[in-house]
Amino acid sequence: ACSSASRVLPMPPKPSSDSSRAPPSKAFSILLPEKFKLEIFEVYSWYFEDDEGEIDKYHKSHIIGILNRFLLDSLNWRNIESIDNDKLIKWFRGEYFRVSEDDYFYKLIELSTIKGHPFNSDRLFRILKSYKMPIRDSFWQQHLRYFSSYDDNENGYPIRRLIDWAWTPGISSELDFETTRLTAQTLTWVLTSTNIKLRDQTTKAMVNLLEQQPDALISILKSFKDIDDFYISERLYAIAYGCVLRTENINSISKIALTVYNYIFKKGIPKKHILLRDYARNTIEYALYKNLKIKIDVDLIRPPYKSKLPNRLPSEEEVLKYNFSYDDPESKKDYRLTNNRIYHSVTGFGDFSKHIDGCLDDFAPTSFTFEIEYKTYYSSLSNDKKKFLRTFVSALKMKDSGY
Repeated sequence: ACSSASRVLPMPPKPSSDSSRAPPSKAFSILLPEKFKLEIFEVYSWYFEDDEGEIDKYHKSHIIGILNRFLLDSLNWRNIESIDNDKLIKWFRGEYFRVSEDDYFYKLIELSTIKGHPFNSDRLFRILKSYKMPIRDSFWQQHLRYFSSYDDNENGYPIRRLIDWAWTPGISSELDFETTRLTAQTLTWVLTSTNIKLRDQTTKAMVNLLEQQPDALISILKSFKDIDDFYISERLYAIAYGCVLRTENINSISKIALTVYNYIFKKGIPKKHILLRDYARNTIEYALYKNLKIKIDVDLIRPPYKSKLPNRLPSEEEVLKYNFSYDDPESKKDYRLTNNRIYHSVTGFGDFSKHIDGCLDDFAPTSFTFEIEYKTYYSSLSNDKKKFLRTFVSALKMKDSGY
């Protein structure tokens, strides 16, 4: 890389023993790939190939950090055509790319709305979607916690700037489909936050962003249809409901309602989440209220649904196995003591137990229609009693009908 660079550029000077030498110009990280198809780490490759220890280790580590910082920052300013995805990914996976996860996510969110950029929201989506929720939460929740507000100078971090921008009045009618989709796709990942205020702000911002963009909304619903996080699913259908209530295009209501029906109710087994079902159902009910012709089975969107409660809930004794003794040496293995926090949260004075206040004990798998109980009771009667019961039921129906 250096030999090819020397034909068109003066060779970068090797550092002297003075570790205060100024770092390379930021402009190099932009001009080199745009003018010569060379990344800054290729031109300064002799920093990494110094096997004889001629360069002070501290100085070498410092310069490597600066080069990586310049490289990341250059992605904001370079022509998209100058970004060689394969070359950069190979570097990112190498031993000299020493950038924290938070710095990398920070950059991806900054670039998330740029159409056609190889490091936009679609890359963020592929990365986060590749992890199961427990693993994803282990690093993504931390990023949301520290980088969703403002810095010490009251400058918004990229996530906060996206939320504020999406909340701009009238923005939904002004944006093109792709910019809207990329923005909404990034904000959808913010819906995973355990901070309910942040989740609420993001939900409202996404309604404002998507209310006149049914195709972008439907694209997001499709992309996250099978996501393993009910925080996302619940809020996306709340957003869909908000959009059908606020859209200015009557045809958008039909498109959104039919999509919601196909994803949630069509198979007759909606996801087991009360709020999600309610948002999804009311989205479709609003379309029916507007007398829009959509091909659906109305019985499938209205309760009772086919999902069943468990026959019984576990007793406190049965979950004791998740409460490990702090004195037991074995309890320190495999993060077992973490289970104690969950156990006490649900059964003791923790956050979850405080909110439910034992209400789960009141649930039972009992039908509100009593059809099964009635049939069982009816079949146990003699023929004379069955005849009497039929006559009694007929009399009640006549009374209800006004006769």
